[in-house]
Amino acid sequence: MDDAEPIASVVSVWPAADWFEREAWDLMGIPIDGHPNLQRLIMDEDWEGHPLRKDYPLGGEPVRFSGQE
Repeated sequence: MDDAEPIASVVSVWPAADWFEREAWDLMGIPIDGHPNLQRLIMDEDWEGHPLRKDYPLGGEPVRFSGQE
């Protein structure tokens, strides 16, 4: 997902989408293009990674999937 194209922000149309977009980026790493305040919402500012992604290491151990080097 690191190389995924960002989706366009809808905050300018629906201001209430602000927290939803920030949460999607914070927890899942979904890139949002044009968001006015894209920063951590739930996790600490110094947190590394996005905890709801499949490749996030559980218990501090890296997760390996078949086909990965």
